[in-house]
Amino acid sequence: MTTTKLSCDMTADCERPITHLDEKGYIYCTPHGESRRGGGIRCRKLRPYELRRLEAGQQVRSYA
Repeated sequence: MTTTKLSCDMTADCERPITHLDEKGYIYCTPHGESRRGGGIRCRKLRPYELRRLEAGQQVRSYA
């Protein structure tokens, strides 16, 4: 199984691990995800199985 290198969608140079998903499907590290949530954008923490799916190059079914 190959894994996909995930990177934060907030800035191109962010090297932190991915932990959050927003309502539009963008992924973020913890500080950037919490910043999006504080800015009024719906953003939640990824569940472990969702993170594994993304790393495997698969889609997460929905935001909810």
